[in-house]
Formats: sequence, structure tokens, C-alpha cells
Amino acid sequence: MLERAIKDIPTIAGGMAYRTQMARFLPKEQHEQVFGKAGYEQYFARTINTQLQQVEHGLRRDGPSYEFQL
Repeated sequence: MLERAIKDIPTIAGGMAYRTQMARFLPKEQHEQVFGKAGYEQYFARTINTQLQQVEHGLRRDGPSYEFQL
């Protein structure tokens, strides 16, 4: 499931549905500035993919171990 999310991020980042949803949360001027900037979709996809890959490695235990102890 996580692998699919990683694969789908570039499509999501460049899609109109994502832009429409973000318009609900960002002021109009900021929305136009962010989505009007060349390279935003690639930046977003790269950033989110990096975070998801870190989660994936952690879940597979080939990443850093975060143990909880009382």
C-alpha cells in the first residue's frame, strides 16, 4: 500500500483534484503563487516521496529503530 502511494504521488501532485482541495485551505493569493510556480509539483512529489520512503524503511526495520520504553 505504501509502495503504491509513493508511486502515485507525482500524479496526485500534478492533478487538478489536489489543487482544488488545496484551494479550500490556502488563501487565493497564496494558492495562485504556489501552484503558479514552475517546478512546484516536482518539489512536492520529491519531498513527500522522501518522507514516505523513510516511513517504509522504518516499518521494514531497515531504518533507524525507535523503541518505546517506560
